[in-house]
Amino acid sequence: MESNNPAKRLYEVLDATRGGGDTPLLMFWAKYLGSSEDYAGRVRIHFDVVQLVQECRRLIEGLGEVDKPLFLEPLDTIETALEACGTRGSCIQLINNIPDTALTALRFCDEILKRTMGEQLIEEQDLGNLHSDVESLISRIVDMSLPQEFKTILIDGLEEIRRAIILYRLLGAAGLKRAFESNLVMAARFRDQIENMPGSEDNRDVGRDFFKILSALDSILAAALKGKQLAGTVFKMLGAGGGSQ
Repeated sequence: MESNNPAKRLYEVLDATRGGGDTPLLMFWAKYLGSSEDYAGRVRIHFDVVQLVQECRRLIEGLGEVDKPLFLEPLDTIETALEACGTRGSCIQLINNIPDTALTALRFCDEILKRTMGEQLIEEQDLGNLHSDVESLISRIVDMSLPQEFKTILIDGLEEIRRAIILYRLLGAAGLKRAFESNLVMAARFRDQIENMPGSEDNRDVGRDFFKILSALDSILAAALKGKQLAGTVFKMLGAGGGSQ
């Protein structure tokens, strides 16, 4: 599998932005990510990019014997350009303030981080299949007769996973991991309600499918981060019906 790290993701989004011309920056990034978020969601994407710069800085500062200023100074330039452009600027306004040398430094940074980070690139097909399952389950829950508060909790959890999938090109496995852990906490808290949905068998299938989505996401993360799957162990502790697919 191909490696993945914040410098690689930052380079790719900025390199793509060079072709955006006078398109508003937030609109371009939303299209780049395949996101249909509203204005508030697009503003959040802007701050996700800023956080990506900061994550690159944190990783570089933690490296051993490398010429850190060689990589940190270009990151300062990129962050300053993002701040100057803000949320209402265009692609060309941003790129005009980021010299090619800064993007070249990012590529070298990517090569260095490849040797120190264990994260592997997740296959688009795996993310696409998971995204389809999440969207399908959200649609089913919307049409179900459930207490509105519980329905909102389920949908919010699934929406967090959906957004992490869409923003994978920015956030990497870290965004998926946060969504997974958040939903595990929610599953533990509302285990009985999820497993024993009132009404028809279709309602109870929703609970089982929710756990299947968490299991699938767990498998994806275990492969990407070369770690141990968590969901199966947690489901056993809870007595929940997730298991593996």
